[in-house]
Amino acid sequence: MGTKARHFSREFKRDAVQLVTKQGMPVGKVARDLDIHPNLLHLWRRKFLTEGEKAFTGKGRIVPEKAEIRRLRKELEKVKEERDILKKPWRSQNDTDEAPVMEEQRATHTVKRMCEVLEVSRSGYYALRARQVSMRQQENEELLERVRAIHAQSRRLYGSPRIRAELNEQGMRCGRTG
Repeated sequence: MGTKARHFSREFKRDAVQLVTKQGMPVGKVARDLDIHPNLLHLWRRKFLTEGEKAFTGKGRIVPEKAEIRRLRKELEKVKEERDILKKPWRSQNDTDEAPVMEEQRATHTVKRMCEVLEVSRSGYYALRARQVSMRQQENEELLERVRAIHAQSRRLYGSPRIRAELNEQGMRCGRTG
């Protein structure tokens, strides 16, 4: 079937590296003599040169400190991504959902991750994305366009009472009609 993984003792690795470093023997010859791959011997040598006597702690298992560092780096990346997601302005004054902004952010973040951070279900996001714009939303957008047009025509002098009166004159009922 398959070959069983071989495990080498710390002493074996250290002696093999010393044959190359201290006795100056070629890596290929030492690897052939010890029946190991030359790349493995290069890896051991590099590890021995960087870590010294702390190299070769066991059967390839990660030192607890390194495992903790790896876990903390992963957690830091996750927190940075959450920060980046939450930095975005997810709702404008007129929007009632996050779907349009999430669509823009799909290039940098996954939908799954954005939904987790914003506490939105993925199925809800996809349903909102597929949903048609409601009649009320269309009317609100038309009203907003008219309000902006009247405000611009008045050279930005009209406030809400005058704009409402102008809209009522145009036949569009809005706001307080009392």
